[in-house]
Amino acid sequence: ARSIITYKHDEDKIMKVSDKLLLAGAGPVADRVRYSETMAANIKLYSLRSGVECDTDEQHIIAGAMYD
Repeated sequence: ARSIITYKHDEDKIMKVSDKLLLAGAGPVADRVRYSETMAANIKLYSLRSGVECDTDEQHIIAGAMYD
C-alpha cells in the first residue's frame, strides 16, 4: 500500500502557507495547484484584513474560503 502523498516523488503536494500552516493537496496537477494557490491567497487575505495570522484553531476560515 502506498500513500497518495508519497506515490509520486517528483511533485510537491504540500504547500507552505505561513510559518504555522501547511496545505496538502491531492488530485490532478492543474486542479491541485489552482486550488492550493487560491486557498493560500484567501488565507493570506484574511490575515491582512483581520490583522490576525491564521492558526489551526481557525478552521472555519479555511472551510469558508472553499465556498467563496
